[in-house]
Amino acid sequence: MVTIIYFALSLLIATLGRNRKFGFWGYFFCSIFLSPAVGALLFVASDPLPKEKKPPAGSTSPPSSEPGTQINHSESLVSGYKSNKSNWLEI
Repeated sequence: MVTIIYFALSLLIATLGRNRKFGFWGYFFCSIFLSPAVGALLFVASDPLPKEKKPPAGSTSPPSSEPGTQINHSESLVSGYKSNKSNWLEI
């Protein structure tokens, strides 16, 4: 009887934690291997997963954080390489 209650509490904690940091299986195994009390403490202490912004209907482009905030890293790498190369030649 105690085993059934232990397993049921572990399932309950795992179900509650499915939208949290460790997910269903993380909380389930933590509750099974450590104890449902430790699993419950981890559940209370963890943050929920951030909600993803869905693109508008009919949009095919991937969502971006803010318009105009994208940085072209290849240009900065090339300019950094050129400046380092010229410094090396001056030595």
